[in-house]
Amino acid sequence: MRSMSQLPTPVPFHAMFATLAGFPWYGWTFAASLIGILYWAKLVSARVEARPSAEDLSNRAFPVEPGVRTNAAEVRDLAIGAPLSSTWSFPINTIRTRATPDEMREILLDAWGVSTPEAARDTLRWLLDEGHREAFDAVLHTAGEEPSQTPPRTLYAQVGPGAAAGLAEPWGHYLATHGALRSRGFLQSEADLERGTAAWDWSRTVTVARFALSAELLDEAEAWTYVREAGRRSRETFGSWEEFLRSYVIGRAVWNGMAQLDDPGITQMIENVRSAPDSPWQMVAWS
Repeated sequence: MRSMSQLPTPVPFHAMFATLAGFPWYGWTFAASLIGILYWAKLVSARVEARPSAEDLSNRAFPVEPGVRTNAAEVRDLAIGAPLSSTWSFPINTIRTRATPDEMREILLDAWGVSTPEAARDTLRWLLDEGHREAFDAVLHTAGEEPSQTPPRTLYAQVGPGAAAGLAEPWGHYLATHGALRSRGFLQSEADLERGTAAWDWSRTVTVARFALSAELLDEAEAWTYVREAGRRSRETFGSWEEFLRSYVIGRAVWNGMAQLDDPGITQMIENVRSAPDSPWQMVAWS
């Protein structure tokens, strides 16, 4: 350790000022400019960090397409598809999706086996008129609120052995997810079972119609007919966004079991749709 005598002697303030006073004028100019540049760069950096990037904006669950005018009724009908559409960040105020035709054609082919306008119409009519709910609701209505206490033979007696064999998988999924559906508030009463799982089909109707439009398999006017019909049927069947959501989640659960309820992405999607401030469900009334 240095002794006190070895430590450098502090420069008196007046001596430091005298030294700086003798600094050439161009040196002062350069120093002032450098300080100004650094300060400006810091301000710009702070603003850039505070402003969402283009990637952040595109990844939002409920983006709004600038410059597009859509009335409340159209936003409400599009919002029937919000659970699935939110995972694709489709704009909430236009039926168009921002996706390229090639992207949507690939998705429709892989997920739905759809590659032609006729196939798109067949799929959309199936979702509207039949969908998965025909089988799923038979399971719900037979199994009831306590499926663990309902033997499978009850289903055989209700729909016949042949049909019951085809319902074995949704029956198993309902049995496996029943406790979680109850504990998480998606199955609160017999009324939830009576309403069934139509929301799962009609929500997908809206999303598939938007896929088909972006894939250039349907024009905008035809795509809107499916979206509006899904909205009309939903409002006739359900009394609120919450009732619709319960039906949707029960449908997903009976479709694919606990894989749906335990998936973090799906859990977040459900929470976003239900309560995020920018969710269309917070912006437009149910009816």
